[in-house]
Amino acid sequence: MYRVDKRDYKICDIISNPEISYQSLISFSNEKILIEEILENEKPSTIAIERKSCLYIFSELADAIKFSLLMTDSKIYKVQQLNTNFYHKGDMNFTEVMNEYITDKNILRQLAKSYWAGKKTFKPSWEILVDKIQVKEIISNDENRKKMLYEFNENPNIEKLNFYITQLQNNNLR
Repeated sequence: MYRVDKRDYKICDIISNPEISYQSLISFSNEKILIEEILENEKPSTIAIERKSCLYIFSELADAIKFSLLMTDSKIYKVQQLNTNFYHKGDMNFTEVMNEYITDKNILRQLAKSYWAGKKTFKPSWEILVDKIQVKEIISNDENRKKMLYEFNENPNIEKLNFYITQLQNNNLR
């Protein structure tokens, strides 16, 4: 599992629910606020915590890289979930598509329901909402991210990035 974060962590550090959400740290547009409000309103009652109070981790390295390329100064950490709360596993593509239908609240609600129902898109990008993880390895820093971004702009295929291929090879050798 992988965590994308701007903060600096060391191996064995514990990362827990943020006291201040990422939404509070960056200036969210009115559209992004609306999307998060709809996601919160459509959330099943069985999930007691707000999305903004969760940690987001990715099950696949390619999804973490994709997200990292969008986040300046980000790092990718290989993490393990501690024996704590697992809240939800959802296809982040539904939340991304919501940006394209921002003027249609009915479509936004349907996309939010699909996200919370655990449905998947053609090529799902699973984000897992948890409350506590531990850093096992520091996979990349912002310097790596800049190299990946340059390479990705030349050939927009994450699976063809040298960094991705190298990471897969390193994992197979372990």
